[in-house]
Amino acid sequence: MPFALMLKKFIARLAFPMPLLTLLGVVALVLAFRKKGSPRQKCIGKWMLIAWMAVFYLIGLYGHVPADRLDRKYPQLKVETLDASKSYTICVFGSIYYPSDSLQPECHFSDYFQQRLTEALRLCRAFEKKGIDYKLVVNVHTYTAATMETRREHLLAFTDMFGVPQEKIFLLKDKSHTTRLEIMAFKEHPGCKILVSNGWHLPRINMLARKYDIGETISAPCVLTTGGYPYAKILPNADSFAKFQTFAYETLGMLEYFLF
Repeated sequence: MPFALMLKKFIARLAFPMPLLTLLGVVALVLAFRKKGSPRQKCIGKWMLIAWMAVFYLIGLYGHVPADRLDRKYPQLKVETLDASKSYTICVFGSIYYPSDSLQPECHFSDYFQQRLTEALRLCRAFEKKGIDYKLVVNVHTYTAATMETRREHLLAFTDMFGVPQEKIFLLKDKSHTTRLEIMAFKEHPGCKILVSNGWHLPRINMLARKYDIGETISAPCVLTTGGYPYAKILPNADSFAKFQTFAYETLGMLEYFLF
């Protein structure tokens, strides 16, 4: 795995938000209640502890807002708005894939991956009904030893439930383990490209698509979220922390776009 990718994953998934908050909380407690600490150290520790509690509460309550705003940026794609005379390549960006043969077809793919596949297959069925020329290209990436044949078999077991012809389905070339590499691999496929991913992922995808000039593209978000839980508006919740982590990861990805 490239060093830049490892660094980004480390910062986004380990430092944001809980491990970093926990570390700051421990430092604040040590400074505030250390017996041999000076009055100045104890004062700094108490103010850090207050700030820690405030940040913890705010992220736990409103951390979902930035990611939800990214989700709402793109409306769901309506097939009726497309030019039926064109050929389309439906590009599905990968997520977590579990290659074990003991799993049911839908269990080979994470929730995010299933959302992306379901939206892509919805488009495929609509294209079939309208007679629009298309092909579906999916990135099923894994760091395990699963062969391309195994990945295709698992993918087809999932897509067969939607009645999409197998000859329309293709796998993206291997080792496309970052969004940047996915974009470069999708560029090799002809036709207008429909980019299928979660709404919070699409801003970064579109930035890279413009940078590498992959041709005409159309965004197709797979799910729109409402954010937060109505019964916990005054209490921090895990959903907000998870979405804040997602927002941090996407923000770092956009920063990577400007730096490399």
